[in-house]
Amino acid sequence: MTREEQLRWRFMHEEPLAQDMGAVLLDLEVGYAVIEVPIVNELMIREQIVQGGIGVVVADFAGVYAAMMELQDAHAPARQMHFYLERPILATDGVIRAEARVVNTSASSITVEVVVVGPLPDRKVRTRGTIMFMRPKSENRP
Repeated sequence: MTREEQLRWRFMHEEPLAQDMGAVLLDLEVGYAVIEVPIVNELMIREQIVQGGIGVVVADFAGVYAAMMELQDAHAPARQMHFYLERPILATDGVIRAEARVVNTSASSITVEVVVVGPLPDRKVRTRGTIMFMRPKSENRP
């Protein structure tokens, strides 16, 4: 089984929060992942606005899968996260999409940039951030 197949299986079967949110792993390549989540009432706070942390959760899922595609067979735990909530996610968006891309790797870490965007055609950024994941010691490069 390829690394992509392993991670796709893991996402579908071993990520209960992603399953509960209705998340779909749309694209997965080395250093890149895209996850989409439908907006449902359970994600909302007042005034038809999605709770701000939801964008960060979706970004984290996309980020970790992009980072894990850089590893042979390990999980990449997050070390640091920095996020900006640029626009509210609204009920009328219908769906949000997190696009994550690895921007730097080192012997001890993997850095990923993530944007969470609204639906087509506007695709305006709702949440933007950077996540640094630890490279497990078993995967450290010389």
